[in-house]
Amino acid sequence: MGCGRVIQTWRLWPVVAALVLSAARCADAAQASQSNAPANDSAVVTTTTTTTTTTTTTAGARVMRAGRWFAKLHPALVHFPIALVTTAAVLEMASLVPSLRRAAEGARWCVLGAAVGSVVTVASGWLKFACAVDPIPVDRFTGLHRIAGTIAGAWVLVLCVISERSRRRPQSWGWRLCYRLALLFGAVAVGMAGHMGGSLVFGQDYLSFAEG
Repeated sequence: MGCGRVIQTWRLWPVVAALVLSAARCADAAQASQSNAPANDSAVVTTTTTTTTTTTTTAGARVMRAGRWFAKLHPALVHFPIALVTTAAVLEMASLVPSLRRAAEGARWCVLGAAVGSVVTVASGWLKFACAVDPIPVDRFTGLHRIAGTIAGAWVLVLCVISERSRRRPQSWGWRLCYRLALLFGAVAVGMAGHMGGSLVFGQDYLSFAEG
């Protein structure tokens, strides 16, 4: 009876051994999985970082491309504030004639349009310089043009404020005179800034009367 129990117990040893081996293999597999987890996490983090960097670079490239495209419009945009301020000056002077007093209203709208155009023009000019759209040498004259253009654009904004103030106080002779003087100065300022910009493209002597 005792011998039979021993024999039956020995028959169970292969089953026990198989269970132990299976448990050992499961433990090894779990340990290997845990050791590979940081590497997988690092790979995921690296992939995510690379994707984010690529997306940021692509967005930055698009913004730069849009800025360069907008800067190329500067030579065309600059004509609007120059023409509008000059037209406003002509209309305002014409309004001094009693039969042409209504021309002053047209001058007002020209000044409003010039104020908007000057902001866009100055912004495109600075982008043109920052993005190096054209191979224009960076020298003292270029710097003077940037300063003159910025001052002229800012002056047009001041002119717009003075224009509206003078319209709200039609009986104030002082505001009207201040507006007209500011308008004449603005026309000269935007004209000079535009002339300097043209000199950068065509040369500073392109209006010279000299032959050749």
